[in-house]
Amino acid sequence: MNIAFDMHYTTTMSNQRGIGRFCHSMIEFIKKTAPHNSYFDFYPDFKDAHLEKQLKDFLNKNNINIFHVTSPFEANTCRLMKKEWFGNTRIVATLYDLIPLIFHGAYLQHESEIERHLKVIDFIRSCDIILAISETTKIDAITYAKIDPDKIRVILGGVDPRFKVCPPEKPPVKFGITKPYVIYTGGDDFRKNLPRTIRAFAIVNKLLSSKYQLVIVGEIANKALLHSIAAKANLNKENFILTGYVNDNDLVKLYNSAELLLYPSLYEGLGLPVLEAMACGVCVLTSNLSSLSEISGDAAYKVNPAALEEIAQGLFILLSQPNIRDSYRKRGLEHAKKFQWEKVAQRALEAYNK
Repeated sequence: MNIAFDMHYTTTMSNQRGIGRFCHSMIEFIKKTAPHNSYFDFYPDFKDAHLEKQLKDFLNKNNINIFHVTSPFEANTCRLMKKEWFGNTRIVATLYDLIPLIFHGAYLQHESEIERHLKVIDFIRSCDIILAISETTKIDAITYAKIDPDKIRVILGGVDPRFKVCPPEKPPVKFGITKPYVIYTGGDDFRKNLPRTIRAFAIVNKLLSSKYQLVIVGEIANKALLHSIAAKANLNKENFILTGYVNDNDLVKLYNSAELLLYPSLYEGLGLPVLEAMACGVCVLTSNLSSLSEISGDAAYKVNPAALEEIAQGLFILLSQPNIRDSYRKRGLEHAKKFQWEKVAQRALEAYNK
């Protein structure tokens, strides 16, 4: 088969977030797993007024059998979403989540945003195969987007081999970490639940004589707001660290040296940080909702992310009782082994073949 991947995600902010990590690993392992296929990368030039011709020329020149739309909800990608442009080429789309549709009040506030989002969903609905990254996403696709369940294949996600237990070492000085710390990784949009995360940490850290720092790793859009929340919660500046984007080498070090991952997100399509932290031997506190409950099994301490008291209680138990923390750490290490990119690639290839 001649298989093409839409690489537009590499030119957007997604490339530094979970979608970028997922796409990169999935594509890498698909190519490794089935080298007998021919693979092509499509980098659309959205400055070109003749986008239809650009796409058709690419498909015809390379005799593409399958075109994989890797990140359908990118701002510009929807301009390619005219099924008739693809002719006889089969279309596969990866579906990560339906968060804007489920939490439309927080994410779709303007008529133009709603219209664009629904257009993308219409296109995904028309694709030949949809690859959902969790059972949660599949159920939501059927429930909220009315997608034909026979078209959906659940491929899950994997843990990059770089995420593993390493000899403990001090985190890089540039991050300002001077104490044992709790780590959070991800963005700061509504569903990430950072205000409750910060408040819960502030409550527990006070009870534990300010023994810990909260280290938030990732690109944060509104740093001033988070600093304000921390200040109102009486969390000292020295105990509240925003690292910004970090590379994978530093991220592995940060995981390995952390006391635990605090990740009570309101909703995730998969939740790669949970699996990556487990693979690094870190105890995980996460949500009992959405895919986070699905993928963490019994290997994480789970709480209702909407209940501040429950988050704080779980955090206090894990930080004050090392034996419980160690039990989850060991379970997490074993659990993470189930999530391998080779298996993800195999599931995707089975869908291609179908």
